[in-house]
Amino acid sequence: MQRLLISTRAESECHEIARRLRGASAVWNGGRPPREPFAEGFDAVAFPSPNADTPAELALGVRAGKHLLLVDPWQVPEQAVTWMFTQARAAGVRFVVANYDRYWPSRRLIHQELVAGKLGRPGLVRIHRWWQLALDDSSLGQRLPPGLSRDLDLAIWLAGARPDVAYACGDIANVGAYLQVHLGFDGGGMALIDYCTRLPEDSRGYQSLHVIGSSGAAYCDEQQQVQLSFGGGLPRAVIGRDSYVVPSIVQDFVDDTPAEASLAMSYAQWQHVRAAAEAARQSLATRKAVRVEAVA
Repeated sequence: MQRLLISTRAESECHEIARRLRGASAVWNGGRPPREPFAEGFDAVAFPSPNADTPAELALGVRAGKHLLLVDPWQVPEQAVTWMFTQARAAGVRFVVANYDRYWPSRRLIHQELVAGKLGRPGLVRIHRWWQLALDDSSLGQRLPPGLSRDLDLAIWLAGARPDVAYACGDIANVGAYLQVHLGFDGGGMALIDYCTRLPEDSRGYQSLHVIGSSGAAYCDEQQQVQLSFGGGLPRAVIGRDSYVVPSIVQDFVDDTPAEASLAMSYAQWQHVRAAAEAARQSLATRKAVRVEAVA
């Protein structure tokens, strides 16, 4: 049985992962950054909720020869993640990066339908995300919000191709963000992402995903998942969201799922998202469409 260290500041998160894990034991790191020698007695380390200490912990982990899982990599500086891919390859350890949006049951099903050819060739990927006010957006500077980067990855993953042009408009300079990003793909396919974090703080938010292919279409829309909740007084409309998927990501990591079956991001996919994000940033600044740089 593998021994897995869960590096998170929330003990409850570790307990939830450990409760649902098969074929491995999981232990909390106590919410404290480790000191060298790193994670003695463990085979691998998972970072389900990255924070400011995570880049240093990743560097310690790869030097100690530990396999590493990083969930939601956009919470870590992009240069640090790219460096980790290179260092892990040189050290002969696994460095797995996962976008948890890929693991939502609704997104997995749509991707399976595309891979099976049931929808034909993707022509349009439409992602709509309206979320409550995110106070940390005021410190983004010229960086894109992590949530938008997750959507860029989702769009590229579903399209099954690297975009060659990006156009973005909106505002990330003030508290909260409002952005629209258009991606163009070779052959005429496209993606349109509508992203907003300016809803009132008590808002539940709203998301939808539509994929139109050459021979079919699929969608998941939270408007279709509204249920009435009766708890005394007036009933409330509650959106039934996809479940907590981090344990599934950790299980995928523990099982060492083959690359062709895993939902984790490859190094090439990470680079494609980085290039698309950079083109979107340049487009915001120039107010023009920008070619997406090809990466090896």
